Amino acid sequence: RGAAKRLEAKDPQLLAKVAKVILRVTKGGPNLVSASKLVFRLSKAAANDAVLSRERVCTAVLGALDEGRLQSLMGYMAKGNEQCEAELEAGVYLAGTLKNATTDSSENRAELVEAGAVGTLTEWIRGMTRMVR
Repeated sequence: RGAAKRLEAKDPQLLAKVAKVILRVTKGGPNLVSASKLVFRLSKAAANDAVLSRERVCTAVLGALDEGRLQSLMGYMAKGNEQCEAELEAGVYLAGTLKNATTDSSENRAELVEAGAVGTLTEWIRGMTRMVR
């Protein structure tokens, strides 16, 4: 809760650190959506690429998109669970963060390749494709 209160700060370095912690410890829900929106907002400014790289935020984002989250989302979708919308929204913001953070930053691209981003994102695409069929 203390970390979530820091989301109102203005310093990109502090925001990146707080978001990284929240992404690593949250199980989902409103905190995940808030942290996802925050890292997406940070990633939209190329000036924050170095901060995201230094704090290894992209690795935390990728961790939040792990197979467990994908399986949970697919389960929520299959059951029509109300949690589905929040989880899907967070996933969209997280994927957008990865796109934005790698557009102008070779360091962030290298970090994601090293962390196995291609496989993780491929699994998300496959999972979403199966769900819409």
